[in-house]
Amino acid sequence: DDYVLRLTDSTDDDAHIAATLDAYVLTQSLHANFDAALDLVADALKQNTSRAAYLTGSFGSGKSHFMAVLYALLGNHPAVRTPKYQALTGHYDGALAGKKLLRLTYHLLGATSLEQAVLRGYVDQITRLHPDAPLPAVHLSDTLLTDAENLRARMGDEEFLAGLGAGSGDDDGWGGLLGAGWDPPRYQAALNAPAEDSRRRELVSALARTYFTSFSETADYVDLDRGLVVISEHAQSLGYDAVVLFLDELVLWLAFSVRDTEFFARESQKITKLVESSGRQRAIPLISLISRQMDLRKWFADAGASGAEQDALDRAFQYQQGRFREIELGDDNLAEVAHARLLNPKDEAAQEILNKAFADLTRSPEVWEVLRDSLNADEKHRGASEAEFRLTYPFSPVLMSTLRNLSTVMQRERTALKVMQRMLVDRRDTLTVDDLIPVGDAFDYIVEGSEPIDNHAKNMFDAARDLYHNRLLPALLDKHGVSIEQLDTDPDSVPRGFRGQERIAKTLLLSAIAPNVPALRDITAGRLAALNHGSIKAMVAGGEARVVLGVVRDWAQKDAPEISVSEGANPVIRVQLAEVDYQSVLDRIRAEDNAGRRRALLRRLIHQALGVGGSQDDLGGAATRTVTWRGSRREVDIVFGNVRDAASLPEQSFDARPGTWRVVVDYPFDEAGFTSADDVSRIDRLLTGEGRQTVVWLPRFF
Repeated sequence: DDYVLRLTDSTDDDAHIAATLDAYVLTQSLHANFDAALDLVADALKQNTSRAAYLTGSFGSGKSHFMAVLYALLGNHPAVRTPKYQALTGHYDGALAGKKLLRLTYHLLGATSLEQAVLRGYVDQITRLHPDAPLPAVHLSDTLLTDAENLRARMGDEEFLAGLGAGSGDDDGWGGLLGAGWDPPRYQAALNAPAEDSRRRELVSALARTYFTSFSETADYVDLDRGLVVISEHAQSLGYDAVVLFLDELVLWLAFSVRDTEFFARESQKITKLVESSGRQRAIPLISLISRQMDLRKWFADAGASGAEQDALDRAFQYQQGRFREIELGDDNLAEVAHARLLNPKDEAAQEILNKAFADLTRSPEVWEVLRDSLNADEKHRGASEAEFRLTYPFSPVLMSTLRNLSTVMQRERTALKVMQRMLVDRRDTLTVDDLIPVGDAFDYIVEGSEPIDNHAKNMFDAARDLYHNRLLPALLDKHGVSIEQLDTDPDSVPRGFRGQERIAKTLLLSAIAPNVPALRDITAGRLAALNHGSIKAMVAGGEARVVLGVVRDWAQKDAPEISVSEGANPVIRVQLAEVDYQSVLDRIRAEDNAGRRRALLRRLIHQALGVGGSQDDLGGAATRTVTWRGSRREVDIVFGNVRDAASLPEQSFDARPGTWRVVVDYPFDEAGFTSADDVSRIDRLLTGEGRQTVVWLPRFF
């Protein structure tokens, strides 16, 4: 892929590093980002303390490329000693010259835990960098091997090795696999092998089977806190002043496991350990740079976690935020990067042709201001200058803004640059230098065939696809006499009128999906025509808006009630893909979702079903219901609680008042580790006492 970089691959040799540095587009804002990253490392060394920073940005904002360049800068790679990087190398020389930094790159996808990713990654990279160095004791089996060495010293080699192969079943053909025939060379080779090496696993298996039968043979690592201390000491012993961890895809790795809420919460809270140690002080600083595509808190909420779980994770993230810096790679680099990597003219003659085509583009205010994305401008959104527009031609700034806005939810292979490239490639036989790419054409590349990584965006994309394919497209086909087969097999024969109105429909849907794009907010017919400049033809010059308004009103009245057109001379057109923003409602009330609130709600619902008012509760929490039985009035007390838990329901809670009956209702759920069998056991114990006029209801657990 031309625009997606895997960090571990781009830093594995000098040729890859040089190629990455040569292709990199260093903008002014990126220069400031590199200064911030270099300052972070310098501060960690000066204070002799671990530091960490989130490298934030949408998919396609260049986080992996940024890390690769920073990797080269921190290693003082010869390829950074060029005029392009002169200011940054000067910054490095002033703050970090003479410091030996161990730079480690990580690609976490596929890891089963943060310990496995970080500690195993350290061992693997150290083995390549320092093949003769002893390995750090980051594996649980390291302690087992230390104990084995002590035992061997006491027993002697002959007796120890004989016992190590005992009971291995040498006569049944399995002896070779089970570790028979241990001699000093084989034992030493296994002892010095890495944790994942089959020879070491055979030794651990033999030790666990013979001398240390209670030891688990699983290839587990020590906890992250302890492991980070160990690698800091190990790196110091090799002469390093600090360790820099480039943790690419860490947040994406967590996001892919978000539906396993227990795993997600456990692993995400370990991130804090990168900067803080609760045990021994680290020998040298660890500096962690973590690429972050999205807010993990939102992902955890979207996965269906309870409010109590979300609140707990929120507190953990708030704790992290005070200890992690943030380096934001803004999307404002996209125009310069796109021009350098995708839209750079091949020679001066081509430059002149494109300049003339751009100069001939209409400057009519009702079109020009829309294309420059200068509508609804404020301090956060100023629109593009003419020079910036020229950089991205034939893509308008408003189309670039749409791509930037949606890049946070698009998949990795659908970054803004990749979408732009595909649009150019697909139109390579028909696109002329005078053609401006319509905004509506982006719909197919963004929405069709895409599964956004954000649940809310996925629902919006699904709704947009459904509205287009099931209602708007059939209406267009019928109106213009076009068939689906014609679209697929002979697209050149499709009337221009169909294509223009198709783009209007798709632009309307994009306005619903990306309402944060100023030009797509409160959209009008004139703006729809301008966004797809050249696609709509009118009998009278300047009549494009009237044509568009007539088409849209026809859809709203006949085909798509989701489309609404306001009153007035310049009506606003809206598309409602989702009637209720359920997520915002849930976000406001999720703190209410905890075990206590659930019990209270269940109690209230059953009280209502039984005709009991909550205000009737006595001091013991019993509500009274009066019933008529065989012509006489009887009182029944109703009590809710956890039957197995004496703290929730003391023994007296099961005692009925004289002359009454009591119903004790258990909750249909309990804490982890408890089942309804624990409730039955409590009842059995209560039955051994004196008789009670009490009925206990044990509902089936959820």
